[in-house]
Amino acid sequence: MRIPTIKFVHDRRHNGTVEVRIAMNCKSYYFSTGIKAKSMTRLSYEEHERLQIIRNNIEGYINHCLKTDTPVSVAAIRVNALQEAARDEFIEFCNDRVNDREMRASTRKKYDVFLNSLADYGKLSTFQDLTPGNILTYLEWIRHNKPVNDAGVYNYYKCLRTLVNEAVLFEKINTNPCSKLRGQVKTGNRMLIEYLTTSDLDKLVNTPMPSEMMEHARDLLVFLCFTGMRYSDMIAFDINNYHKEHDIWIANSEAVKTGTVFVSQLLTPAVRILEKYNYQLPKMSNQKMNYALKSVQVVCNIKQRLHTHLGRHTFATYMLSHGAAPQNVMRMLGHSRISQTMRYAAILAKDVRSDYSKVDAVFKTAM
Repeated sequence: MRIPTIKFVHDRRHNGTVEVRIAMNCKSYYFSTGIKAKSMTRLSYEEHERLQIIRNNIEGYINHCLKTDTPVSVAAIRVNALQEAARDEFIEFCNDRVNDREMRASTRKKYDVFLNSLADYGKLSTFQDLTPGNILTYLEWIRHNKPVNDAGVYNYYKCLRTLVNEAVLFEKINTNPCSKLRGQVKTGNRMLIEYLTTSDLDKLVNTPMPSEMMEHARDLLVFLCFTGMRYSDMIAFDINNYHKEHDIWIANSEAVKTGTVFVSQLLTPAVRILEKYNYQLPKMSNQKMNYALKSVQVVCNIKQRLHTHLGRHTFATYMLSHGAAPQNVMRMLGHSRISQTMRYAAILAKDVRSDYSKVDAVFKTAM
């Protein structure tokens, strides 16, 4: 049996790709190594190392065939050598890009959750795995294995899409598989906004709590309901950033998540919470607070699911329903676009139309 020869070829198809050529039985077979470069002399250390791994794997397979007198299979070379060398290359690229990028702690946490899901899934490991079908399969896996709705699945997709876009920019892949998925990934019902009604809010404020943890969680949610803060802003809250004008606490703060400046005035219920804890809010993780709020919901006999972001939604709808101008609520929430705030106004309009319909139904049956 003649021994196949191995050679790396650059730019054979005029696209900068480095391929491995296997010459065997007077024929040449070409396989992409997944590496693109302007020239072989400009390869990075990691890329040289990967080519060496590919060469070693192919030579190891050929030597095994010689020792066992087994015919050399081109398909086996591709599966056993090239795919082994490419193992986890996309995941490694994602980890490197996330680690190199400057981002806020909350954003980094979101990407960490995404990267963990990518590692758990295990079927989007290489750049060759990035096909529209494989991405949709990954999102279906997220839907069935993570406690998320359509909007939650879409958040995973946004992280993946961002890193796939960077893979195209760094010339790791030629075409963007996400471009074929436009309109196929559900974004969730962005107009579906949960908030506490006035009666629910009254129950939340006045119902005694049977444990300290539940009381802390309840008080923190009440604080969020009357400040409109995100959980991350509440954790970073410092009364020293506020000043008093005519016995009113006022501040221009910067949102932890987005860096957007928002106007903050502490309403009376929020001040009462601060006074209760001597202006030092209890410290509780987002996960622990949400866990405690499940019990708070039962004790208060509230149908609406309680969670940390519910306070921000409640504040926005409460302010708009009491006549606050959307432009002012936009500044209170730190939104960068008025369209973000108008989502809450649209919900209020829907509730108004619903009430009209209820009353009209009574008239129809009575007359």
